[in-house]
Amino acid sequence: SSLVCPCTEISIPFRDMIEIDVDYHQICASDFVQPSWYQQFLALNISSAKMDFVLIAPSYFQTLRTFCQTAKLTIDDAVERFLSGEYFATELDSNRTFDTRMSSAINTFVQMTKTDFQSRMNFTSLLIHSNQYISQISISTQLFSIYWRYGDHVNYTTVAEPSFVPGSDE
Repeated sequence: SSLVCPCTEISIPFRDMIEIDVDYHQICASDFVQPSWYQQFLALNISSAKMDFVLIAPSYFQTLRTFCQTAKLTIDDAVERFLSGEYFATELDSNRTFDTRMSSAINTFVQMTKTDFQSRMNFTSLLIHSNQYISQISISTQLFSIYWRYGDHVNYTTVAEPSFVPGSDE
């Protein structure tokens, strides 16, 4: 037989039980996404109309900064939503039940966060493609999705590649 202990409080906020530490990619904490880094390229006087790293660097680093900010906002919002949720139990759960329920809640949180970020990136890609984004130096950015499978999981990433706009070669 087992001990049955009705609880006086049937819910506990997740924030009272869990601490979530997020590690972002090191590029998002680097100088490369700081305006002081990429704006210094604007001060260089380049007379060549050919594609040159110095010409495209500010827009690419600014775009990278935007992607990092999007990731941070998405994750911060998801963490806040998750931590404001509650664990409900009318009776004392066994360690196994508690661990199973917590693991399930955390896995759901991770999957929903990935899906939310994926949706934001897909929307960004759609906007760029539908608006035929062209930078001031006549270079268009093409986004390619790369899919790969690992076991039962299917993942993808988006890769940006610059391409010249026909007739812009001066």
